[in-house]
Amino acid sequence: MNSTNREAIVWTASEDGKGRVVSSSTIQLDDHSTTVLDTGGSGLPMVLLHGVGFDCWMWKPVLPYLPADQRIVTYDLRGHGTARNAGGSLTYEQLATDLNILLDQLGIAQAEVIGLSFGGEVAQAFALEYLDRLAALSLICTRSSPFPSFVTLASKARQEGIAAVVDVCLARWFDNATLAANEPTIHYARTQTANANPEVWAKAMELIAGFDVMERLSSITVPTRVIAAELDTVGTVEHMQAIARQIRGSVFNIVTGGHHLLCFQYPKILAHLLALEA
Repeated sequence: MNSTNREAIVWTASEDGKGRVVSSSTIQLDDHSTTVLDTGGSGLPMVLLHGVGFDCWMWKPVLPYLPADQRIVTYDLRGHGTARNAGGSLTYEQLATDLNILLDQLGIAQAEVIGLSFGGEVAQAFALEYLDRLAALSLICTRSSPFPSFVTLASKARQEGIAAVVDVCLARWFDNATLAANEPTIHYARTQTANANPEVWAKAMELIAGFDVMERLSSITVPTRVIAAELDTVGTVEHMQAIARQIRGSVFNIVTGGHHLLCFQYPKILAHLLALEA
């Protein structure tokens, strides 16, 4: 494993004060390097994939609530965070290949892959291409069929700059009360989006807009959990139910009152669902 800048971080859950030590390192993935956060542990590794414009720190609120013996890994996807200037093309195939290389670098034969939003689409692409590396799958507030309205957002970001889409995104991700409270998670979401690589962000939105694998999901045979947020307007309850119907034996959950970014709104509930066997 090619890694540098290894350091220990302690993430603490705000509700009960639990802490968890996380190792941060820089790992080379083919044509670029990226930051990887890894808890170690002997349990089946869980690999967490973040959304568009975010980075591996998106999972910070959730991690302290996951099982203490579970190995948790999360990293910056190509074009995001410390990998924002990665070369190559931003495609689901490339993102799936990056994850396959990461597992090799970390010495992980199989993992449970968990993706939220764009990360859920990357998880599906990985499952369809590298099913033998997959022990289980969790899909959260994501898409498996086209969402054309995101083409408009991509065009707006290209023509007017990323700042023009920040408030539109926040309004889709959070309820009005949460936005008005302007808690640290809102600051993080606003800052991450405002500082995103504009071309990568627009390209990712176009990828989501055209993502169409619903009819292929029946080939996924590993234990799968599908989690919907009641008030999500992207990965709607109806859409997530359709995904669950396509994957035989999958478990479907709805988080009542939830919006798109459950990792911020209900981290403890989300962690509890992820810890259950599918």
